Amino acid sequence: MWARRWLAKVALAVVIPLSGLVAVEMFLRWVPVGIEPSWTVHEEVATGSVWRDNPDIGRLWFAPGQVRSPVPFRSSGAEPGLRVVVLGESAAMGDPAPAFGFAPQLEVLLRAAYPGISVEVVNAAMTAIDSSVIVDIARSIARLNPDVVVVYMGNNEAIGPFGPVPGTRFLTSIEPWYARAVLTARGWRIGQWLRGWYGDLVENESTGWRGLAQFSDRIIEPDSPVLDAVHRRYGANLASILAAIRRAGAEPLVATVASQPFRAPFAPPATPGGVAALAAYHESLDLQARGEEGAAQAAWRRSRDLDPRRFRADTVINDQVRAVAGHATVVDVEAHLLARPDAAGLFWDHVHFTPHGNYEVARLLAEGLVPLLPRRGVGESPRAWLSREEVLEALIYTRWDDLNTTSVMHARLLRPPFAEVADHPALVAASTARLRDLRARIGLREVTGVRDRLMAACQVAPIPPQHGVRLLRVFEELEQWDEAWGVARRLAAEWPHVRAHHHALGRHLVRRGQVAEGLAALERGDVPGGRRPAALARIEAATLLAELGRTTESLDLLSRVVAETPWLGKAWYNRAVVYGRLGQLDLAERDFLQALACEPDMVEAFNNLGVIALKRNRFEDAERHFRQALEQVPGHASALRNLALVLQRRGAHAEVAEIGQRLAVFDPDRE
Repeated sequence: MWARRWLAKVALAVVIPLSGLVAVEMFLRWVPVGIEPSWTVHEEVATGSVWRDNPDIGRLWFAPGQVRSPVPFRSSGAEPGLRVVVLGESAAMGDPAPAFGFAPQLEVLLRAAYPGISVEVVNAAMTAIDSSVIVDIARSIARLNPDVVVVYMGNNEAIGPFGPVPGTRFLTSIEPWYARAVLTARGWRIGQWLRGWYGDLVENESTGWRGLAQFSDRIIEPDSPVLDAVHRRYGANLASILAAIRRAGAEPLVATVASQPFRAPFAPPATPGGVAALAAYHESLDLQARGEEGAAQAAWRRSRDLDPRRFRADTVINDQVRAVAGHATVVDVEAHLLARPDAAGLFWDHVHFTPHGNYEVARLLAEGLVPLLPRRGVGESPRAWLSREEVLEALIYTRWDDLNTTSVMHARLLRPPFAEVADHPALVAASTARLRDLRARIGLREVTGVRDRLMAACQVAPIPPQHGVRLLRVFEELEQWDEAWGVARRLAAEWPHVRAHHHALGRHLVRRGQVAEGLAALERGDVPGGRRPAALARIEAATLLAELGRTTESLDLLSRVVAETPWLGKAWYNRAVVYGRLGQLDLAERDFLQALACEPDMVEAFNNLGVIALKRNRFEDAERHFRQALEQVPGHASALRNLALVLQRRGAHAEVAEIGQRLAVFDPDRE
């Protein structure tokens, strides 16, 4: 009797709270609160029922200002043929130009090789995620009914959403079960509501995306037990991903992960691992100069593996991939690319491929797929593979695209952590030379030719987003605003779940004088939650209004933002720029200082403060501010030119000459 009463009390103590939680969860789903915690989302379109990417999925993993977005796709998951899904991080996604990544190039290769069947390649890779997140994505792709799933991952194990947190004494946060528990909790609407409530409390601390720079404090020495835990987690997650692919009825194809050879380590040499990594790097260069290529590559791999800033997949990770050869097809991308004499030229930076590099990866994967296809009902032999030029032609890759992507990468290479590596001048010099050459060769006639080709490719419905976004940009570059407006409307109407399309539409609504409608579209174009979307929409609209000469409206919007969200440095900065254009230098200086109080590493604010000081003949202040800007970005061309003016005035000719040499390396506008 006593035991029965005790069990009844325990049951009540457990059942009642659980019932309450379930009721709250169901209510929050009905309201609705939160997002669908799945990579794929069901949608009804004109052609029928499809699965598409979930633009909100990054909210489960990142802070509001740092949320990344998937590559847009739609798939019925039912049409017969060959369906391939690509899993991975930014290198697999095709960053910085996903339209020319190895996923779309693989699709072109397979379609040409197997013209008798329907081929679809879904790019389910994404910037800044790691293997813990990819496990969840792999579990959701069964809805797409894939035949083959390509896995290319390993660069973000120390820096992804579940990478080790600096300063922690415990390894719990990088154990596989911890990520599973966190993702499960965030998948519940209650968990999302609590996370959002907490985020509102600390919203003033939320910062924007800063690329690799925000992971510069992730220092893991080669002998650290944290590194062993990272490797164990990767192996466990890789096994879980392969199991999920098998459960989806697909064939896994796993690739080793390549990085640009003979690049200097990222870690500062003050760290023990940094000292050893830099020594091994210089040894690799010496061996290469003596023609001992094999030994040079071994020394460079050792340098990469010792580097305490682990922005690249190391040998242990790649060996774990090779070890699954008995359970999955393995393509050794790393070995194949490093064997090529032009290997270094296949990368934009440490891990991201140029379009030519993406072709080489796509070709290797296509060849690796062929033995798997008879088991998927594809018995015919492939036709001859298309050449690199034919594939890029099919994707409408032009010198104009090369110019745009090179510009993005040049700006990225000027900033930390790239600015801190030993071979930084050589790295940037090559990018600068390429940018100068492309600018000299591309004229109006070539840009209009790109426009015409993209217009022809966008005649179908729905508009292909990879072409539509580029067509919008080329219309804007040519200042053909009515045509750009038409493309922006089509993108937002035919791909309404893609936030970037609403952002573009909002800009054009503001340009056309429809400010209220533009603000609403701009707000839809940002990650929802808190006050940030409305604030960013007003900042964007205000910036555009200032460019159109409507400064009173611009200042009104920006003043509302700084009053309501004073922690948002971008608002103070943009208002300062408008004040500066109006000649109100006192107000501009005040707002630039406020921007720096919010974001102390805002390089443009330092540079503009220097310009204001220079205009007022406060030369010591000007020099100090320009040097502060250069501490953040040593290759900042405007700050370098401005500092040279100050130094020239006080006769520091040797340093002016040195700045001239730096500008020759860093500034693509300098002849």
